[in-house]
Amino acid sequence: MIFRFSNHLRADLIVSIPFPLRLIYSLKKLQESGHRIPIVYDPVMVSTSGRRLMEADCMVYVQQHLLPLCFLITPNIPEAEQLLGHRLEDETAYRQAGAELAKQYATHVLLKGGHTKGMF
Repeated sequence: MIFRFSNHLRADLIVSIPFPLRLIYSLKKLQESGHRIPIVYDPVMVSTSGRRLMEADCMVYVQQHLLPLCFLITPNIPEAEQLLGHRLEDETAYRQAGAELAKQYATHVLLKGGHTKGMF
C-alpha cells in the first residue's frame, strides 16, 4: 500500500492550493481505510531571507486540513511565527510556541532554531 501510495503523490514544495487538495484527500482516504502512516511535515513557508514561499490561501488550507493529520511538524522559527501570527523573541517564547503549536494542531512539534543567532 505504501508503494502504491508513493506512486500517486510525490514530495514537493507546497506553494499553492491544488497540490495540498490532492495530498490531503489521499491522506484522509488512507486514514479512513485504517492505514496509520505517520506524517512528518516540514512546512516550507518562509525562506531564510524572510520571503513567503507559500500563497496565503494555501497556508490557511494547510493549517486547517494538513497539520491536524500530521504526527510531527518541523517548523523553523520564522515558520512558527507565521503559523502562530506573532513574533518569537527568546528561548522561553520558542518553548511556548512549540507547546502552543502542538495543542493547536494536536501533533508533535520539533521547532528548529537554525535561524537564531547565538542563542544556543
